[in-house]
Amino acid sequence: MSKIEFVIFALAAVLVKECRSQQCPCNDGLNFVGDNVDEYGISRGLEKSLTAVTACFWMNIPASYVKTHSPTILSYATSYADNEIIIWVTSTLKVARRSIWAESPNVVADGKNHHACVTWDLSTGWIKMYVDGIKKAKIFRPTSFIPAGGTWIIGQDQDRLGGGFAKRDSMKGFLAEVNVWDRILCSYEIAALAVSCGPLMKGNVKAHNDFDIKGGVETFKPACCLGN
Repeated sequence: MSKIEFVIFALAAVLVKECRSQQCPCNDGLNFVGDNVDEYGISRGLEKSLTAVTACFWMNIPASYVKTHSPTILSYATSYADNEIIIWVTSTLKVARRSIWAESPNVVADGKNHHACVTWDLSTGWIKMYVDGIKKAKIFRPTSFIPAGGTWIIGQDQDRLGGGFAKRDSMKGFLAEVNVWDRILCSYEIAALAVSCGPLMKGNVKAHNDFDIKGGVETFKPACCLGN
């Protein structure tokens, strides 16, 4: 571990200790069966356009599933474009803004728990991707602002606003603590989120409990919760 990474994780430990002292509650994880169009979470609305965004989540996806599917973690669509934001997994983590996309090089669909964050900043054009608290990719992808008024979906890709789902894009495995912010989280904030699936910070655009869960998605308390 480099000195910079050591400092980042030391700051993260401070945040985690503070959350433990306040007995932060832990949100339910979501367990998706997969290979269907009925399981997803939906939350409508974005009050203002975004010029920066951070999306973070915990996931566990079986390696065998991505041989035939491309499970979607999070998608945001508007009446203008169905891929304003989409985060999905092949064997690796991918993100797209309309037709512009980026990829993290390391495997995340391996049947293990992983924390991931994706950041995008209009002012710089940089997309950054973090896996388990460590920055794994930094890609220059200039694009436009993210317009307001759309629909957020977890567990499915929107081929039209709020729908157009396909089995091949369905999530399988678990998701927890899906949160979206209208700013770029600092490295130590991301590192803190990556060492606990308790809600250290709630997304100010969308929080995990803002989503209305549909279909046969089961809820459970993740083993990585604070205090477990």
